[in-house]
Amino acid sequence: MMAECEASILICTRNRAASLARTLHGLAGMPVPAGLSWEVVVVDNGSTDDTQAVIAQFSARLPLRGVVEPRTGLAIARNRSLSASRGRWLLVTDDDCVVAPDWLAVAVGLLRAEPMQLICGRVELGDPLDLPLAIKTSRIRDILAHPGGLWGFLHGANMAFGRCVVERAGGFDPRFGAGSRLRSAEDVDFAYRVLRSGTRIAYEPDLLVHHFHGRRGTRTWYQQVGDHAFGFGAMATKYALRGDGDPMRALYWDMRSTMRLCRSELREWRRIPAKLRGLLGCAQFLRVRHHPDDQAEMGGPK
Repeated sequence: MMAECEASILICTRNRAASLARTLHGLAGMPVPAGLSWEVVVVDNGSTDDTQAVIAQFSARLPLRGVVEPRTGLAIARNRSLSASRGRWLLVTDDDCVVAPDWLAVAVGLLRAEPMQLICGRVELGDPLDLPLAIKTSRIRDILAHPGGLWGFLHGANMAFGRCVVERAGGFDPRFGAGSRLRSAEDVDFAYRVLRSGTRIAYEPDLLVHHFHGRRGTRTWYQQVGDHAFGFGAMATKYALRGDGDPMRALYWDMRSTMRLCRSELREWRRIPAKLRGLLGCAQFLRVRHHPDDQAEMGGPK
C-alpha cells in the first residue's frame, strides 16, 4: 500500500504532449510550501503521441507518477487519478493550463482550514487570440447557494477538494465528459452531487490558472458551446428521472435567457442552435443510461 501524502495534483491528458509539457513546466517552477508532502499524478488516457516521453522527462523534476488508463473518457481518467493518488487534498487542473506560482500554496491553505469543501478557482485566458471560452474571470469570492447557479460556477480545469468530499459524494460519472457519449459536464455532475451531499462549494479567485485552450473561429465556438449544452441537458435528464428537477429548471431558464438575448441583439442568433443541443443531450442520456460500457464504477452516491 502506498504511503499517504498531503496534496495530490491530478492531471488527465490525451494526445497533448506539447501542452502537457507547458503545464508540467509551470508546476516544476512553482514554490512549494515548507514541509508539504505532495505528488503529481498524470493519467494518460490512451495517447499515441509523445505524452509518455514528456512524463518521463518531468519525472526527474517533479514528484510525478504516470498512470495509463486505456478506456477513453475524461470522467474515467479523472476517476483513475482519484484512485491512483495518495493525497488527503486533491487539486485538479488540465493539460492545457498553467497554474499561478502560488496556486499550490493557496489551495493547501484553504483545504487545511476546511477539507470538506469543493473550491472552484479562477480561470483566465492564457492566449488573447483564443476565444473567451471555458474561463471564469470574476475577482469576487462567492458561495454556491442554490443548484440553479451551478452552470458556469466552476470549471473542471481548476478545482480543489478534500478526499473526504469524494468519499461522501462519489467520483465522476463515467457517462459524462470529453470522449464520452455525453461529451461534457462530468465536472458539473460531480459538483451537483457534492452540493446535494450538503458540502460547501466556494469560488476562490486567488486560486488561479491560465487556460491555453487554443480554440478559435465561429465553428469552434459553436462546437464548444453546443457540447457544453449537450452535456448539461444530459445531466438535467439524469436527475429529472430521479425526481430532482432543479437542473432541468436551470436548463430551461438558460435557454429562455438565450432567446431573450437574441431578440434584443440579432447578432447573437447563433447561440440558439448551440443551446438547443441541450435538448439532444436530454435524448442521448435516455439512450445511454443503461449501456453496459457506461457503467464503470465511480464509488459513492451516483
